[in-house]
Amino acid sequence: MGAVTAAISKMTSINANLGDSTDLISQLTKNTAAQQDAITTGISALTDADLAKQSVLLLSAQTKQQLAVQSLSIMDGQSSMILKLFQG
Repeated sequence: MGAVTAAISKMTSINANLGDSTDLISQLTKNTAAQQDAITTGISALTDADLAKQSVLLLSAQTKQQLAVQSLSIMDGQSSMILKLFQG
């Protein structure tokens, strides 16, 4: 009878340790998932910021190109007018 009681006590202790380990693993899993979510959110924010920066740089380059084309067009038109003045 004493051996059975000792075995039951030992199994109860093992089950308690197993339960504690299960709780610890569950908490670690939740923490890891939360950290993964935070990292994903951070990376997403950095990617969005980089895309916004690149978009602004592209818009700036396009605006400069349009201004350059307009400037060349104006200069071409003025040289034609100056030639007309001398011809007339």
